[in-house]
Amino acid sequence: MRLMDERLDMDTAGLEVVPAGEAGGSLVRSDEFFFPAELVDPEGKGVSTLSYFVDGISASHGDLSYSVVCGVEGEYGPEPGSILLNNWTAERLGVSVGDTVRLDYRRVGARGMLEDGNSSFIVQGIVNMEGFHGERELIPPIEGVTSELSCSDWHPGFDIDLDSIEDEDIEYWELYTTTPKAFISLEDARRSWSVPWGDTTALWFADAVDADALKGELSEDLDPSILDITIVPVRDRALSSSRALSIFPAMFLTFGSTVLISSSLILYAVVSSISAGRAGDWGILRSLGLNRRRILLFALYENVWPVFLGSLIGILLGWGLSMLMGLALGSIWSDTVEGYAIPLVVSTPSAIVSVAAGVLISLLVITLAVSREVMKVPSANTRGEEPGMVGERFRWWFVILGLASLLGGVLLSGSMFPRGAAGTYDVAGPFVLLSVMFGLGAACLLLFGVLRTRDGSDISLMVSANISRSGRRTASGILILSIVLTLSLSLTGMSSILERDLLSDIDSYGGGFDMLMETSRGLEGSGTDLVVAGDPDLLVEPLLTYGEEGGTCSNMNAVYPPRLLGIPEEMMEGTGFRLKERMDAGGKGLSIIRGSLDGRIPIVVDENTLKWIYFKELGSVFEIEPSPGRTVELIVVGVLSPSVLSGSFVMSEENLRSLYPSSARYDLFLVKGEASRENMKLLRDHFSELGPRISSMRDLALENLDAELSYMRLFRDFLLLGVSAGLAALVLFNHSRALRFRRQMVLLRAVGVTRARARTYIFLENLYLMAVSIIASIIGCAATVYAAGRAVTDGVDWSGIVSSGAWLLLLIIGISAAASILSALYAVSGYDRMAPRGNA
Repeated sequence: MRLMDERLDMDTAGLEVVPAGEAGGSLVRSDEFFFPAELVDPEGKGVSTLSYFVDGISASHGDLSYSVVCGVEGEYGPEPGSILLNNWTAERLGVSVGDTVRLDYRRVGARGMLEDGNSSFIVQGIVNMEGFHGERELIPPIEGVTSELSCSDWHPGFDIDLDSIEDEDIEYWELYTTTPKAFISLEDARRSWSVPWGDTTALWFADAVDADALKGELSEDLDPSILDITIVPVRDRALSSSRALSIFPAMFLTFGSTVLISSSLILYAVVSSISAGRAGDWGILRSLGLNRRRILLFALYENVWPVFLGSLIGILLGWGLSMLMGLALGSIWSDTVEGYAIPLVVSTPSAIVSVAAGVLISLLVITLAVSREVMKVPSANTRGEEPGMVGERFRWWFVILGLASLLGGVLLSGSMFPRGAAGTYDVAGPFVLLSVMFGLGAACLLLFGVLRTRDGSDISLMVSANISRSGRRTASGILILSIVLTLSLSLTGMSSILERDLLSDIDSYGGGFDMLMETSRGLEGSGTDLVVAGDPDLLVEPLLTYGEEGGTCSNMNAVYPPRLLGIPEEMMEGTGFRLKERMDAGGKGLSIIRGSLDGRIPIVVDENTLKWIYFKELGSVFEIEPSPGRTVELIVVGVLSPSVLSGSFVMSEENLRSLYPSSARYDLFLVKGEASRENMKLLRDHFSELGPRISSMRDLALENLDAELSYMRLFRDFLLLGVSAGLAALVLFNHSRALRFRRQMVLLRAVGVTRARARTYIFLENLYLMAVSIIASIIGCAATVYAAGRAVTDGVDWSGIVSSGAWLLLLIIGISAAASILSALYAVSGYDRMAPRGNA
């Protein structure tokens, strides 16, 4: 702060001193348009003014477009509620003293947007355009307006209607440019047009003829504390505000792994099929004395160039997929992000890493597929035989997956403890999910082993024999499909849980209130309950606020600190806002935010903001700097359930006022009363001067629900791509296996087995794999939803989960049946033309 004291002068504060040509003396203006008068003139030696560019001045006999109106204190302005017009304006409007004039304007709202407004005044007097009332420099420069010689050349950064400008408006601008047409009291001007960072546009020092001398004198008296100047680590602040977004790469990597694994299986199936066709040639080469290593390198060389070409094509396809996801985030998934423009950024390093990863994974998959054929004995290759399953390796699957399941269970259990939830999910979340899914795979393999029992029927015998011959690949297919289906079904179930949980607590979301009103300007006076004229049953509870709303589900790129809310004493125990966790077991409601705790200010924060925006937990301490050199610690003493207070740090009104005595204001109101159109209109009329925006609590709760569910839907839909790839991989696997068993089908053909019966063999085999996978995924979904549901909600409503997931399960079953049929039909194509001698 000492550094700022040494360097702060009129220039660094963005202030300029210009001569006042008509009024005499000098004017102080800011390049920010508005500034606080006490910054420059703490003793009040000058005359404060607030000039504004209004859209129109109208009276009963005429109107004028786009005019400068000046608010001024003292003898140069009228009384509050009155207006002074210069003689030119009064003549054009046809008004005299006592008539009514209306000003139409757009003011800066709480979120920086322009809002329409108007005010009516009684004409107190008519002044000549001379001296102060003829001064042109009272309003700071407006880009695209004040520097233009004609109204027709205006091009400001806000919307204007040039067609509304008439000849008399052009005439005035060409003669008098920015000379104000009207003057109102400074009190009225500040109430209508001031902004949080300033309430003055110019200070007039009538006796200061030397502008440079005045500038030097004022520089010595500048008080930087008025500007709330604070030195902050901008880079660290930016990285911290976007930290919540860091969970998305891990999530996409986790869910994208299903697509990667399924795609690898497809590649494996294709290369295995090609390798099976080359197995005879490799068997002959082995018989001629070529060792396995040479043959393996030869086989890999054949596949290297297609891999590189495919990786390059994959970049283009990946770019296209990313573009589609960007479009989806701007449309069907728009609730997940703030805004509708999602730029796609593709850097050279990311492209190189993608190609390298694709090539390495492809080469690994190809090596596994090719080595399986190359490592056979020559006689097996030349005869096209399929080796049996190795029991020892099959048993190792159970050992490895069992350990993975145990590890996943431990991590998942640890993550359910409140104090470790955020960190565990952030760091180990993807590994937890994959470990649990691989543990599910162990159960799939166990179920697979049980159902492989052979019975006496010929079809069952044929199916079980085929499955037994390729047990490892069958188990892998079941494992992958089960994981993908479990993830999709589980996310659908969790969406149902969240929806039920929030819809059942609409009253809790609003804390017993029915409407929320936000205003662009703060309410003056104390924060006592307000009664609305016209309906005494409408009770309005003002909340003291400072800052803007922080991170929410619809805007995870949060600022720090978020909006601070001050709860009045009478609301602490009499509202319906619920706490999911609290440090103090005693007390009721929000009473735990009273007073202080070990010199820290107690606050309550909603769970999403605390854990996923700031990665903190119950008992965490935040630091804020309410004024230069003053650091205050806030301690989280409670975790709020989802409510209209989400995205804020909630403290007592007394504590917030002690932090920001002059900056905090009442601009958020909780309203009790029916959320009807009539009541909303009453509220708008009653608080019209504050610029109210009113919403029902139910609408806000449903909006929050849509934002939360959009994440679930995003990842669930992303997983459907993995489901499709997994089904395609299984179809190729089944087809590849059927082609390997063509000799067996030839033998069946030789002993008189019909084409339909052979097709049944393949169909039942495929259907068996699908059925085992679906059964395992249902079991895994139930376990996942039960564990996660109890962790994030009060219970699990199975009826709602079944109804919401039934459609997805039916879709999966239908696709599985269709894939089984198509695979069987293709596998037995040309069955009638199979000759025993040609294949035996």
